[in-house]
Amino acid sequence: MFQRVRATVLGVCIVSTLLLVASGTMLASALSQHDEVIGKRAYTSTWHGLLFIVSPNTAYGLFESSIADLSFARRHDLEHRFARALFLHEGYGALQYCMMSKERNGAACHHEVLGLHVSELKDTALIAQIIEECHEGGTGSLLCEHSIGHAFAYAAERDADGVRWALSRCEELPSHRSCPGGVMMEYFLQTLAAQSEPVKTDDIFALCGDVPTEYNSSCSFWRTQAWWRLLMQDMPMSETTREIASRCVEAEMRGDDRQACFAGLGNSIGRRVPTIHDGVEVCRDSSYTDDDLTHCLSYMARRAINARLPETDRICDAAPEALRTECQRVATGGNSPAESPPFIDEL
Repeated sequence: MFQRVRATVLGVCIVSTLLLVASGTMLASALSQHDEVIGKRAYTSTWHGLLFIVSPNTAYGLFESSIADLSFARRHDLEHRFARALFLHEGYGALQYCMMSKERNGAACHHEVLGLHVSELKDTALIAQIIEECHEGGTGSLLCEHSIGHAFAYAAERDADGVRWALSRCEELPSHRSCPGGVMMEYFLQTLAAQSEPVKTDDIFALCGDVPTEYNSSCSFWRTQAWWRLLMQDMPMSETTREIASRCVEAEMRGDDRQACFAGLGNSIGRRVPTIHDGVEVCRDSSYTDDDLTHCLSYMARRAINARLPETDRICDAAPEALRTECQRVATGGNSPAESPPFIDEL
């Protein structure tokens, strides 16, 4: 009798678990397909509630399955929102689950969790220790530095004084090569706390002339991403890229980094074009010089490689012959001679 009751209870538990996972799968898919309808914060709240029912590992598996067929840009944005739910449930311990992610090694999750955690810390020594732990754990100090840059900007006022303060916090770290890129990305795109809203200002060329010269390239690169997001709300892609290209030329006249601007354009294109061919044509249509085209193509390729798009090796074939080797080198992870410090930060 006892064995039959035990078997029955076990059977009920198994069936209930399977039904729960199946329901979670359907819910996850619906959430990721219709997140804009329910709202960004509601998306995070729903995942947070699900984490009280299933384990973080199970939830992350459901999440990844739900975003598998979405574009790189959508996957990245949704991963930020899911990671916010993980952080609310697990605190800093959520970082271990980010590293189990199949999606770009959980970079968006890492940005979100580490960024939110560090934004609450005041002791630079503790933050430096986190970077060291990242390096020793195989995560890589650049990813940690970039995420910490997000944290500094998130904790600061969203203006030029706030950015300068955040950059000064980066300079306090023993190593901060990719920290400024995190500051600029957070200022311009506001990715932490599942917000993902580009900065809006009456002066479209704001900020980059107001930060120390050594950070102008990073600023120019990430400002382009904000332009892209804002313009794409009202314009088709072809008009958006041409408008940004003209701004890159005007920005150079104001003393900003033209190469970084066109690299930022390529980075944006690589996140959103449906095919490699379309991206190459957009870069060609938007570039004024061979140098513009090479920076656009190389960073489009770099982004496309990270997004695991097919035929990425063909992108640099469209670069001027004399610059193809340089295009390929930057596309596969090398830094351009103009990068000091690197303005690209696609971790």
